[in-house]
Amino acid sequence: MVFSWYLQTGFHICVPVGKIVFSSKSLDAHLECSNVLENLTSGRWVVSLQSTEEKVQEYERHLLQYWRKRGIQTERSRKDGKCGIKNLQLKPVNSTWPDVGAWCDLYGSKPCCSEREDGVCSAPSDRTCKCRNCIDTRQFHFAELSNWKTKDPRCRWTNHSAEEACTVVERSLYDDVYFVGDSFMRNMFTTFILLVSNDPYSGAWSKNSTTTSRKLCHGQGMYFWKECRQMLETMSRKLHPNQLCGGRYPNFNVTMKPFYNQKFSRRFYDLVNGLLGRKGSLVIVGVGYHMQCDAKITIHDYINPAVQLIQRSNQPNDDKWPKLIFALPMLTGLLKPPAYLRLQNDEKIHRFAKQMKNYCSRYNIPVLDFRQLSKFVHSFDGTHYGVAVNLMKNQVLLNYIKQAIK
Repeated sequence: MVFSWYLQTGFHICVPVGKIVFSSKSLDAHLECSNVLENLTSGRWVVSLQSTEEKVQEYERHLLQYWRKRGIQTERSRKDGKCGIKNLQLKPVNSTWPDVGAWCDLYGSKPCCSEREDGVCSAPSDRTCKCRNCIDTRQFHFAELSNWKTKDPRCRWTNHSAEEACTVVERSLYDDVYFVGDSFMRNMFTTFILLVSNDPYSGAWSKNSTTTSRKLCHGQGMYFWKECRQMLETMSRKLHPNQLCGGRYPNFNVTMKPFYNQKFSRRFYDLVNGLLGRKGSLVIVGVGYHMQCDAKITIHDYINPAVQLIQRSNQPNDDKWPKLIFALPMLTGLLKPPAYLRLQNDEKIHRFAKQMKNYCSRYNIPVLDFRQLSKFVHSFDGTHYGVAVNLMKNQVLLNYIKQAIK
């Protein structure tokens, strides 16, 4: 079963709804999915049966409109057939967007780049499409036109509606939730507000939003434009609070704190200090991307002082507050500018993830590992992802919270 959100831009978003059972057997979700965070984030996007060529073209048209406005290259491939990170696309006139590598036309006869760094577009073959450093552009999909399928087919999980999402949080231990960190966290926060409002058009507008900002910041525009990043900082300042939770006002609040690198480490520490001993407080923090994916800096300069503050606090060892969850960054997309890849590339992200998981395990800090959610998915700017990926990130979080209730 698929539920659809028709955004302002008009394209059709497909995500699984209700209780998704990938097995004909009746299984206990708690027993079979004992590690919800690991199970739900291990999988792949599968093109929806409701995805048609017409819907794909419509989605691509909206992306092209965005790329033209931002000055991002719109050509699928170079005329000379070269591809890869080092073979740059021709930039639009007067564009200030960084140079981007050229790739191959997935609709053409040569969809495979023979080498990620410096290759040529080639006809499909094992040598040109399946080698370690090859890029087969046919593997990339729009998450908005796909469904997420977990690797373990035995697992049952729930894709929560607005009312169900609110009920999960209200029945949990948490009534004061903070998303802290970079733009990945802001997009997750924004999508959470859209979800519990059941309004992908204006659900994340604040009481202070202007007419100008509302014309720009709706639907996918909430993710596209920097002018939309500071529109809403806390759920309590939402423009239409009557939209929340199917018409009932929730007994919890959700807030975004953009403390995205070590320059904000003191403010992160102060936030945790202010919540010390406050039962019901949950801090979901995602940082490191703007610290060059350097785990040592992330831990030493940012995370660890706050973790040690909680550890040293005069609270029972099994009941320390606030609770922390760490969120890892997403993988890069094909539009990632080469100028940024030196500091923010998939190899560094994987190494960062391993080191942060090791650190978090020592202090029993759960980790949201969303790397697979961004694998073989089109990113609209090479770094960020739209509503479908962020909806799934929130569904993972909600399923984890729900399991903790049990």
